[in-house]
Amino acid sequence: MSITINHQTNDLSIAGGGAPTLGGAAAGGGAFNLISTTTISTAVASVEFTSLSGYESYKFIISGLTFATAGAYPIANFSTDNGSTYPLLRILRAGFQSTTSTTVAENYFSNDNHASLILTTGSTSTDLTPSYFIEGSVANNGGNPLGFVNVSYASQDNVFNHGLGSFMFGFTTVPSASVNAIKFGASSGNLTAGKISIYGVSS
Repeated sequence: MSITINHQTNDLSIAGGGAPTLGGAAAGGGAFNLISTTTISTAVASVEFTSLSGYESYKFIISGLTFATAGAYPIANFSTDNGSTYPLLRILRAGFQSTTSTTVAENYFSNDNHASLILTTGSTSTDLTPSYFIEGSVANNGGNPLGFVNVSYASQDNVFNHGLGSFMFGFTTVPSASVNAIKFGASSGNLTAGKISIYGVSS
């Protein structure tokens, strides 16, 4: 293996076999470790990640979701028994939604007994392919899991309907175990396309 450093561009390149080390340990990897990615290419009711273990916190990134039912929006559920049950959630949401080219409405929501985490800031567009980008994390916090999610979306049917929101969530009843399964779906009908990735966050 050879390592070349370009002092003009500060680029580092590696040729040959092996991997670089720092202080005798393998370099690279970073704080976020990809666990799994699902690319939706045919209609599915939900995408579920189970047997999550080895990390105190998990991060998820969702993009390109489309739906079989007009007006549907993404939802998420979290389990501490590997998907056998998905308990009620306590949710606090704050965001903004623009329903016309001149109207922007603040949007707030709080519910202590909600079946799913609603990943939108209000009424969504009636088209099937709104553009969503969702990024969130859930931390087990020693048996009291909490999470935070940012959501942005935009209509693609020429109706000015955009939204931006932040969500905090936890369990209505504090569980005795850590989150080990996460499920994503649609408020109605199926998911028809999109990409969902789960990462473990190294401490």
